[in-house]
Amino acid sequence: MMTACNVGSNEFTMGSEFIDGGSTLTMIDTFQIKMSTVLIDSLNTSNTGTALIGHYVDPNLGTVTATSYFELGIPTSFSESSDNVYDSTVVILRYNGYYYGDTTRWQTITVHPIAERLNGNEWDNGIYNNRNTPYSSEVLGSVHFLKRTAVSDSLVIPIRDTLGKDFFTRMNEGDDDYMTSSSSLVNYFHGLAIVPDTTESNVVYGFKADATNLVMRVYYHRPNANGDGQDDYYADFPYTSVDPAYNRIEDDRSQTLLKSLVTQKEDLSSTSTDGETFVQCGTGLLTKMRFPSLNDIQLINKQGVIMKAELEFSPVANTYDPQALPDSLILIETNKINAPVSTLTSSDGTTLHLSPSSDELYNENTKFSVDITDYIQNAFSDGLYNTENGLLISWGTTQYLNRLDGLVIQADQKAENGPKLKIYYMTF
Repeated sequence: MMTACNVGSNEFTMGSEFIDGGSTLTMIDTFQIKMSTVLIDSLNTSNTGTALIGHYVDPNLGTVTATSYFELGIPTSFSESSDNVYDSTVVILRYNGYYYGDTTRWQTITVHPIAERLNGNEWDNGIYNNRNTPYSSEVLGSVHFLKRTAVSDSLVIPIRDTLGKDFFTRMNEGDDDYMTSSSSLVNYFHGLAIVPDTTESNVVYGFKADATNLVMRVYYHRPNANGDGQDDYYADFPYTSVDPAYNRIEDDRSQTLLKSLVTQKEDLSSTSTDGETFVQCGTGLLTKMRFPSLNDIQLINKQGVIMKAELEFSPVANTYDPQALPDSLILIETNKINAPVSTLTSSDGTTLHLSPSSDELYNENTKFSVDITDYIQNAFSDGLYNTENGLLISWGTTQYLNRLDGLVIQADQKAENGPKLKIYYMTF
């Protein structure tokens, strides 16, 4: 059943060519919205520019563990000399400012050699978040740390001398087999996995993943020209992408309301999750919205046209930090089996973004709203709207692949901040 109200002139503006004495503009906001949480089976998390490392337990979304895999290239410069003397080796990571979880907790991460090449998939040369690339149990280095200040920019991990000396010796002796190019080095040493300890940490950090900011640094020295001291040097073996680097994202939802969500073709109705649905970057969780009563608009006994359609929904109160809400969300058309079809765009072809209207005082009236007129009008182009189709709510593509943030959405239409589809309908 639909209920409606006439729209006053101060609520909706249109050109004078649409107005005549027999026209009535009505706003209808009682369409049924069915919401569910769906799971995209896998996400391409390779070469995103971010290394995600850590472990966090979210009360709504479960446990998530992020491990970063990458390869090392050869230094851009190195001066061979019989006087060179090896000193030490470290891995240096630089924070990118992102974190997910409790930064007041200590964390331990370990560095391991990867056991095989990081070959990308045949169809897109990417590596997806659920690939389990084996790494050696050998610990090359570890660090127990607490990010003490916001201005801390680097994390330094001491590395065992056996690896550092091996790399240093091969470079210093001009190893033609493995030190002539990054490709030859990757054939010899397949790369590093940086792994979080899951027993104590409760935060995931983001680090810059590029050749400048993620390196294995070998320190060495040689006697100075005066013979009364030494000159200190270092050689950086930088992050490289001969093969794709990637973040493995493991999740465990067995202790949450989402525990039965296993495959992409399933929908977990909001009625099974306390009237809430979920979105989470990096793990494939999305919210799906369907509009099963939308065809009822054709029951109106007058000729008419859809002038405007607005969609709005809200995060559940007290489940979010107003300062940490996503800057924007996107909507993706989907079908019965929850496959992403196409991203909704504006009339000029640019991606349609939903920005929050925040209630920073009470955290109760924050909402996302967006004009989806084109989508609704196009949905009726064949006569009837296919009610098996719908929209997926997601972070933007870049953020969705290099973050782990979550959003809890109010799916109960009876709630004060429940979702609404408002259609402005002109009858003649």
